[in-house]
Amino acid sequence: MPNPLVTDSELELLKELWKESPLSGPELIARTLARTAWDESTAKTLLTRLVTKGVISRKGKRRSYQYSPLLTKDAYQREAAAHLAAQAFDNSAAELVTFFVRQRNLSASDLAELRKMLEEFDVDE
Repeated sequence: MPNPLVTDSELELLKELWKESPLSGPELIARTLARTAWDESTAKTLLTRLVTKGVISRKGKRRSYQYSPLLTKDAYQREAAAHLAAQAFDNSAAELVTFFVRQRNLSASDLAELRKMLEEFDVDE
């Protein structure tokens, strides 16, 4: 996939497909419109863009298309994190993590999980 990064608006549709798929166009649009201030034509335009980008698939016949994600949530998160690290942290994952720790954006359970992961990483080395 060339650049799987999607816009914030496109991500709203993709989130619905990560919850459940396949979904028909009307189902997907209705679920998304319930959470956004969009009109139907905006949602349809965004769906077309996601298909064009190769992020979701569209199967079936017009008016009864079924949409499914081709980009997994995990793959999206990896790409988005790598993009953020490259753009804002000079390609340093350590600086990215350190930033969130220093900003106090991590809960106690997040910090405990991070410590556990680091300990496991140390053992594997």
